[in-house]
Amino acid sequence: MLLTVQFLFLVLCEKCSSADYNIYFIFSASVLIKMLCILTVLMNVAAPALAAVSSSCAALQDPTVQYFDLRLPNMDVPSTSLTTYICKAFEIPLPKDQEYHAVAFEPLIANKAVMHHMILFSCSGMADEMFEKHQCGSNDNHCRTWMAQWSMGIEGVICSHNQAGVRFGGSESSQLLLQIHWNNEALKSGLTDNSGMRVYFTSKLRPYNLGHVQVGQQDVEIPPGALRHAVSGGCSGQCTQQLLPHPIHLTSAHIHMHYLGAGGWLEVVHSNGTTTQVLFDDSYDYNHPVLHVLDNIVTVLPGDYLRLTCLFSSKDGAQKRTQTIYFGEGSDGEMCYAFISYFPLVHGFDQCLQFDVHEVNCAPNGYSEYLYCISRGQQDIISHFLPAAQEACNNHETDISCDLKSTCVQAMNSLYDHKCMQGRIGHYFKTRILPSLPSWKQTAVVQDHYIKQCTQSTIM
Repeated sequence: MLLTVQFLFLVLCEKCSSADYNIYFIFSASVLIKMLCILTVLMNVAAPALAAVSSSCAALQDPTVQYFDLRLPNMDVPSTSLTTYICKAFEIPLPKDQEYHAVAFEPLIANKAVMHHMILFSCSGMADEMFEKHQCGSNDNHCRTWMAQWSMGIEGVICSHNQAGVRFGGSESSQLLLQIHWNNEALKSGLTDNSGMRVYFTSKLRPYNLGHVQVGQQDVEIPPGALRHAVSGGCSGQCTQQLLPHPIHLTSAHIHMHYLGAGGWLEVVHSNGTTTQVLFDDSYDYNHPVLHVLDNIVTVLPGDYLRLTCLFSSKDGAQKRTQTIYFGEGSDGEMCYAFISYFPLVHGFDQCLQFDVHEVNCAPNGYSEYLYCISRGQQDIISHFLPAAQEACNNHETDISCDLKSTCVQAMNSLYDHKCMQGRIGHYFKTRILPSLPSWKQTAVVQDHYIKQCTQSTIM
């Protein structure tokens, strides 16, 4: 017992600071002056403990199942921002030369008023600064193996399928990253939070490794006064053909939208033309989403389309909106996602989205127009084509020639002919990305006057 406690002390305190832990030392006369370290991990990682019995999750009755807690230290919730993402890395409080299966997860919600969602990832090799609490950034993308996800309104223990567990430990998954999304809708000051996740695990590995995948549509645009406006997208047959080396079996899923969500469904459109419904929500409540545990698992084959349809209303009551609502990470925007659990795990198959008809996470023919446009294409427009149009059209806001040989018209044509300025991607750039740039505001004025002064516009 003494050796076990000493070992856990060394593991847990690898990243310890006095601000994170309160450690109490008890001296036992029976072992003379040897120290027995009893760890109380406050607002961080709790030492593994035996799992309590829960009638909602049979796995917790297994005597081999234990748990540990991951929590943020108590933190102030910003009152100047509606949306805040907080991340913190942890070393697993277990021997790192062994692998484990996480069989259930329990949200530890300290402040329900601000908690929007929470995701737990596993990885190895994170930099030391990631173990301090921080606003999530690009460095956190190093840790992307998704272990568990919780959204507001989901109550109780999230239990894995009895044939599968989320594998962690060993050299590849010795560290964990907790991502928490706060939503301070009222911009209220004085709020604090130290929420986290309880991980139930066993060293008795199950037959399959459990995986999770997020599917959905990134191109969300809801007009005012809409009633059950439909938005569809997901993981296309081209993407599952490319990303899945073998069939997978879906075990649970839930839809995630925001305040305008009114219903939705998830289905598998098989390559032979038949359809299998995974879940159906006739209505949707942002505060109480339904987690569907599938009594009959649904099989997805490479080439099948995992298609999500979300319904949004903006016409009546608390959902009434007088302006267009777009996709957004904060609750003032909207989302159309489904979070799905499946087995056996496919490494890298943790996100499969579409933007309109464009693939976000795969390139079936070696090229993705969406990925090009949000990276190289966007950079070219902002750094080259837009400044060129601004320079060529300077002082032409009210006196614009319709002559196609005009340098201003040629520059405007070059800007608007760019392939990333076409279709839904172009609409997204024109309405969501470029309006924040001063140079775009000037060219937009030029465009407006050009259309009014010329019989036929050559730039639209």
